[in-house]
Amino acid sequence: MDQAMIQSNVLGVAQQMRSLGHEVYVNLEDDDVVEGQAPGTYVVDAIKKLEECDALLALKVVKGRSEGQLMEIGAAKAWGKPVVLCLKHGMGEGSYMDDSNIADQVLIWTDTTELLKKPEDITV
Repeated sequence: MDQAMIQSNVLGVAQQMRSLGHEVYVNLEDDDVVEGQAPGTYVVDAIKKLEECDALLALKVVKGRSEGQLMEIGAAKAWGKPVVLCLKHGMGEGSYMDDSNIADQVLIWTDTTELLKKPEDITV
């Protein structure tokens, strides 16, 4: 999945969450996030924003691990915030992300249409 599709999916999920009445923070919409920003600065800023949130919705669309995403999930767990993992079918093999000690709820999806309906299924 290319970067443009990932960004489109993230923004689509954010829009769905807002339509359900949730306040949503997405770094892609944050004017303070600068393209080409050093990864360490980017992650630290994201974690600072996360501290203000009630929960974390993590979208996993590719195999492999995102170090920044893992740090955000770790911070959310340390602060006692619920973590919802939207996991693209087949992307969790060899991962521990869907472990019930990490994700409070796991939502599996296969295509963008299905993904954009997943916010309705969040129960945490």
